[in-house]
Amino acid sequence: MPYIPTPPQDTTPPIVAITSPANGTTFTALLTTISGTASDNVSVSKVKIRVNSGLWDDVSGTLSWSKSVPLTSGSNTVEVKAIDTSNNISAIVSITEIYNPPDITPPTGSITINSGNPDYTDSTDVILYLTYNDTDSGVSKVRYSNDGTTWTDWKLPTPTKAWALTAEYGIKTVYYEIKDVEGNVVQYGDTIILRDSTYPTGSITINDGNPDYTDSINVTLYLTYADTGSGVAQVRYGNDATGWTSWETSTPTREWELTQGDGIKTVYYEIKDKVGNVCQLKDTIVLDTLIRAKIDITPNTLNLKSKGNWITAYIELPQKYNVNDIDIASI
Repeated sequence: MPYIPTPPQDTTPPIVAITSPANGTTFTALLTTISGTASDNVSVSKVKIRVNSGLWDDVSGTLSWSKSVPLTSGSNTVEVKAIDTSNNISAIVSITEIYNPPDITPPTGSITINSGNPDYTDSTDVILYLTYNDTDSGVSKVRYSNDGTTWTDWKLPTPTKAWALTAEYGIKTVYYEIKDVEGNVVQYGDTIILRDSTYPTGSITINDGNPDYTDSINVTLYLTYADTGSGVAQVRYGNDATGWTSWETSTPTREWELTQGDGIKTVYYEIKDKVGNVCQLKDTIVLDTLIRAKIDITPNTLNLKSKGNWITAYIELPQKYNVNDIDIASI
């Protein structure tokens, strides 16, 4: 039987190379694909890869291979090696890749109307006091709104800004948005009370002021009312400054009943605007319910010495009275 020599053992290691990406490439995605080639004098069995000295992992393919690997923020060392069918291991080949994670953190800041002191204003013109910060990509632009829906254009940030509130009185909110370079946006807001400091105006005249007395408790009030701020809301009336009607809609005239008993009568009138400012007015009239009669006598030369003489008296009554209303005993 002829002698067959034993083949020499394969001791030649394979060769591996990284073809993509280039060394020092910067990525913003968490996963990146590493690809390359491997060769051997006999046959490549497998190619393995690891990141930052972690566990070795198999790649897809041998002579031409690729693998998606996760990176961590900052510098990453990617290493590969090839193993042939004789378990010869190639030299380790490495590259360094940079991972800059995307900025997903919104900016921070604040807004204060009129520096927060006081918490109300009499004017629609205010000053916004602003802060803005972003530690990642940096602050890009800011914008403002009175309702959170309609906004100004994006502008460069400033520490203060002149701003006009809407004209309606009450609680006002100013909205403030900050955007960073990556497009992350945060919204803030501050409130202030736009106060109507203008009181209503008006007038009250009993029976239109003519005459300055009445013989009836039933009178007519002649009224005016105005408010240049928020506008007139309601009015009320009283025969003293403590007992009032309910608040009601304003009218140019109103029927009113005075208190009983002759004398000077005062009617009070209050006007309230839409934010609660109240103006108080009043007017007076004399209530005299005695019958006023005009008496003429004949002869007109009659004097105290005429005692015992008869005289003739002519009594002229007011139009709405008749003779039966006369208290004869009082004449």
